[in-house]
Amino acid sequence: LQTGIHEVVTFIRNDQAIFVQRLVSVEKCLTQLQVQLSQLPGTLTELLQSPNRITTEAAPAQEISEDDCPTSFNPANQSTPTRSFPNL
Repeated sequence: LQTGIHEVVTFIRNDQAIFVQRLVSVEKCLTQLQVQLSQLPGTLTELLQSPNRITTEAAPAQEISEDDCPTSFNPANQSTPTRSFPNL
């Protein structure tokens, strides 16, 4: 029984570590999205004021990199966990 409890605790700790890593990645994505959204009104205003002029004065929005926001964190790309709790 003690071994089974230890295995369950280890299983939960491993899942918790994975969850924290995913949460940090999601926070990075949200931060980058907030930056891009904050730049959007200025970009739209500029486009509306001069729709036929393309300017290099405005810095392009920073793209969200695959490292910061991997597609594996998209719920549509998540597979069902194959691990199960150890038998007690």
